[in-house]
Amino acid sequence: MAHTAEVIPSCLLVILLMAVWPACYGGKVLVFPMEGSHWVNMDIFIQALHSQGHSVTVIRTCKSWYIKKESPYFDSITISVTGGTHEEFVKPLLNNFIDIERGNISVKKILNLQAELVSATYKISKLTCDFARNMLSDEEFLSTIKNRQYDLVLTDPATGAGILLAHYLKIPLVYNVRWVISIEGHLTIAPTPLSYIPMTGSGLSGKMTFIQRVKNMMFYLLLQFQTTYLEMLYQDVCDEYFEPGVNFHDLIQGADLWLMRVDFVFEFPRPTMPNVIYMGGFQCKPAKPLPQHLEDFKVIWRHKGVSPETLGNNTLLVDWILTVDVDRSLDQAFITELIYRIIELERGHSSTAVFFHVAFGLFDKFADAHRTVSELISKMLDNQELMQTIKDSNYDMVITDPCWGAGTILAKYLNLPLVYNVRWLVVGEGHFSIAPSPVSYIPITGSGYTDKMTFVERVKNMVLYGITKAQYIILVSQIYQKICDKYLGPDNNFHHLVQGADLWLMRVDFVFEFPRPTMPNFIYMGGFQCKPAKPLPQHLEDFVIWRYKGDRPASLGNNTLLVDWMPQNDLLGHPKTKLFVAHGGTNGVQEAIYHGVPVVGLPVFFDQYDNLLRLKERGAAKILTLATVDKDNSFLKALQEVLHEPSYRMNMQRLSRLHRDQPIKPLDLALFWIEFVMRHKGAAHLRTESYKMPWYSYHSVDVIVFLAGVVLLILGTFAAVIKCLCSRLCLRTKVKRE
Repeated sequence: MAHTAEVIPSCLLVILLMAVWPACYGGKVLVFPMEGSHWVNMDIFIQALHSQGHSVTVIRTCKSWYIKKESPYFDSITISVTGGTHEEFVKPLLNNFIDIERGNISVKKILNLQAELVSATYKISKLTCDFARNMLSDEEFLSTIKNRQYDLVLTDPATGAGILLAHYLKIPLVYNVRWVISIEGHLTIAPTPLSYIPMTGSGLSGKMTFIQRVKNMMFYLLLQFQTTYLEMLYQDVCDEYFEPGVNFHDLIQGADLWLMRVDFVFEFPRPTMPNVIYMGGFQCKPAKPLPQHLEDFKVIWRHKGVSPETLGNNTLLVDWILTVDVDRSLDQAFITELIYRIIELERGHSSTAVFFHVAFGLFDKFADAHRTVSELISKMLDNQELMQTIKDSNYDMVITDPCWGAGTILAKYLNLPLVYNVRWLVVGEGHFSIAPSPVSYIPITGSGYTDKMTFVERVKNMVLYGITKAQYIILVSQIYQKICDKYLGPDNNFHHLVQGADLWLMRVDFVFEFPRPTMPNFIYMGGFQCKPAKPLPQHLEDFVIWRYKGDRPASLGNNTLLVDWMPQNDLLGHPKTKLFVAHGGTNGVQEAIYHGVPVVGLPVFFDQYDNLLRLKERGAAKILTLATVDKDNSFLKALQEVLHEPSYRMNMQRLSRLHRDQPIKPLDLALFWIEFVMRHKGAAHLRTESYKMPWYSYHSVDVIVFLAGVVLLILGTFAAVIKCLCSRLCLRTKVKRE
């Protein structure tokens, strides 16, 4: 799919390219994207690559929601699949989440929810593996890919199919990454001290008490368990299609470049790696002027269904509001049911048992999705004609979103440099896969904590971290590892492939994110999609604007305009915009920062609360919960507080100035590093050897044991000598006395 978002070239980038690349070089990039909002980001990337003269080919499925077969910016290759996610995939899980949040759910139901979450993750991985198998089994596809001789594979390693394909093609692999399989990207490739790096979902920040650190460790173990479980699905694909000994986890870590969708304005600081490039917010761009029909309304409400009877005459109902105009077909009931369940959970209308039941069910479904990705990459790698076509295309690198592992594997197979467009990896926030992430002051996504945590909060953060790690180990890594074993050989570990990306273009900005350790190959491009606002059409200037679908409510006033789409970026950039009521999605938060608009947040699930929490910690947002938003006029009070307290706008405008004060635009920075990888056939000099080391060597266990043994041997020898001397001395004394 393509959209017509404007890509503005940077003069600085042009100067750099003239200096380091005198001759025009148009590379061939094979993109293995992920659906949903991940594709929105990848599409911006693709348009930018196209504007620089590069040839881009996108691999899609026949059931793709977002990615269209034809586009002026890229060629597409469609892979036939039989399975896929649909509206019933998320609907029951969302209902259960809402029940848990509302407190109307038993302990048994909470446990069941957890089981459903695990099941959902497993299902996604399984679907991904099926997709991979379709690719690797399609000889025509593989021949086509090989013949085109791509320079690299660009993939989102949240699923493993792209990772597998890159390995099969033996071309460089680049991640567009935040998550790898089922865990945050940094956990896969970089040192991640749990003492100050919170696990996603722990609710902890970078500053944790002892209890919070315990909690963070538990989350880490659980996440690793889940990831290993998921990687087994991909490992089966590796075993089927690659040479013996290919480890899917090693393939994940082996990407040449990790393009992380992270910005340290927003994220907690953390250690980084040389082949990680941060590009958080790269999709941000200046706002365009609002249409006049949006300018004329005071309130713009995205709403579907019957309009509330109490709706004022100054409210416009619309049913669409996005940063990028995307023509897509969404499973509406799928999302609606999920949101409903989360609201129920927030308001306490579900039991603890249901919560865990739904959670584990989600894990299983996510694993199924990864299996689908692994099947996709397997079919790609089995398709000798397709692989030959890709190889013959002589691609310079692979750029991918590492939420799925297919792009990582493909880059390894093709022996191409790997670049990530990343915020999330397969499971978790991207930093956890590659950089040290102490959970003592780095809160896990979903934890609801800042980088200042009490002991109890650090315990919770540790638990969330353990859950994330367990999810990756159990549900994700094995899925892709099987593909690595089959197609890449016994020495290829999928986790190592994920970590081995040359560049991580992170959609993160530390104006927004808590500070955290980073790595040298992280390029932060948070807000890359933001741009100055354009003037609004006159029909938007004169009304209260409400995004709404359905029949116009009878009580709606004449000053309220109902629309099914409105330009969020341009609305945020309008001088009359005073605040932004948002659910906390990354794109919306970054655009609010870019335009300096304070936020009233109503988070629902995933990382939304964490995103809003970072703004709250910087004095730029007020957070409401689904459990309290309709009680005691809390929503009205929050609006009045943010509107009338100057500190909110002042703090957000300060963040906006910090974000904009960069020597090069985030998108241009990401483009420079992508072309850097293509020019130099990877970025191996930026990657550490840590992901190639066994665990006992990485943690110096063998060295510690050896040194301890030497010390004990010396002490033992010394003690034996002393004992011997004492014995002889006593014997001589006894002889003299006799």
